[in-house]
Amino acid sequence: MSTIYDDGLAGASPESAGIRSADISAFLDDLETSGVEVHTLMLYRAGSVVAEGSWWPYRADRPHMMHSATKSFLSVAVGLAIEEGFFALDSKVVDIFPEQAASATTEISANLGAMTVKDLVTQTSGHAHGVSGGQWRSIATSWIAEFFKLPAVHTPGTKFVYTSATSFLLSAIISTTTGMSVREFLEPRFCQPLGIKLLAWDVGPDNICSGGNGISCLPSDFLKLGILHLQKGKWNGKQILPVPWTTAATTSQRGNPYGYHWWTSPEGPYWASGFFGQMCYVFPEHDAVLVTTSAVPHDVGLQGTHVEGITTLSGAKLHHGYEYPSMRVVATAAWTKPDTLQMVLQFVESAFRDTITVRFFIDKNGSTSTLAQLDRSVNVNSFKTQRPPLFGAVLRTGKELASPQLKAVMDAAKATMRFSTSGSTVGELLSHPASKAILEQEIPDIMQNPRIDKARMFTLDLIMRHAGLTEEDLARINKKLAAIGANE
Repeated sequence: MSTIYDDGLAGASPESAGIRSADISAFLDDLETSGVEVHTLMLYRAGSVVAEGSWWPYRADRPHMMHSATKSFLSVAVGLAIEEGFFALDSKVVDIFPEQAASATTEISANLGAMTVKDLVTQTSGHAHGVSGGQWRSIATSWIAEFFKLPAVHTPGTKFVYTSATSFLLSAIISTTTGMSVREFLEPRFCQPLGIKLLAWDVGPDNICSGGNGISCLPSDFLKLGILHLQKGKWNGKQILPVPWTTAATTSQRGNPYGYHWWTSPEGPYWASGFFGQMCYVFPEHDAVLVTTSAVPHDVGLQGTHVEGITTLSGAKLHHGYEYPSMRVVATAAWTKPDTLQMVLQFVESAFRDTITVRFFIDKNGSTSTLAQLDRSVNVNSFKTQRPPLFGAVLRTGKELASPQLKAVMDAAKATMRFSTSGSTVGELLSHPASKAILEQEIPDIMQNPRIDKARMFTLDLIMRHAGLTEEDLARINKKLAAIGANE
């Protein structure tokens, strides 16, 4: 693809918009010093893009996975659907899905019966716990049915709980009431007027877009979302989104730092936020919008000769549950040691970078043996960041897989494995006697909570705030976990 992309946005120098170029350079220096891995950056002020850049192998003309920043695109669709009369903010969920509610596996409680569209879009549905965007992605049956399985323990409207479940149901409501997916609904109403051409949105069962996540688009498309709201829903002189909706969507609702699927602050700025650093900040006071796509935390990137192409390599376990038939990748490989081949694959339309290391074992006589070990890890993930090692052997007699040498190699690898709150899932920590004992000693209240069993696929680092853990708690636990070998 060409590295020059006409996004239809006007450009100007920083100084013409009242910004010093030196301040932008200082900001970039701060990013470099902090170790934050930025993929693309765009700054808009006073009608023009005054700064933009991409860090190779990312480019302005490459779509990027936006994760939960998708929710703010969904907000546009909800506002437009309400404006056109398909449903209302006070429409009740059970009235929109009477058949699903009637066939729910659990009794429809008074709270669930009272739940409205406004409760969904403000994240005050009454649910006790959030549902991650990755939790349902592997479920092939109805996600609407999954929603009705969630207990609404609070009166809707009274408690803020951030969850992708409410976003999915909003997507399902649009599909049910309009007869088309959210992506199809937005095409003539939002995408075409703003010149958005490369926005894709994942679909789940029943051809319903995932809602709370799943959008991939260009950085400039992400910027246009922010500009539209900065301009109170107007684009090129035409009112695309009603002013009352843009105002309410970007203003704190029900006393929470959240509007209609936008994060808000008392000072005035508001933002769309996606996992691993996909951010669209809107600063009304300064007539400015800042967009970044990123991968947080930072680690070593691609080095050496690279090859760009398409891969069908499975990635769901390491990629927040996302699984595509194929993805564009920039990859490189190098022998880091005489017996070790390391491959780095940058999935350039997402935040994910996989490192695959293959170690070929050396015989006592110094020649390469018939055994190898493969390890695979990722830079960022909501679950664990490393897969269990795989072992292989060249089969000549058919007995190699039962050889003492292979057993010794596997035992040695197992002995060097370590537990941590970021590298091990909750399930792994609970399944190992020594690590489970540490958790029972350090966080007994959390261990006794029945919800802990439902978090087995996540890491403690990811659920720390939901579980009431602090950085000090994690540091204390990690100090003890570090001394445990997986063979104990």
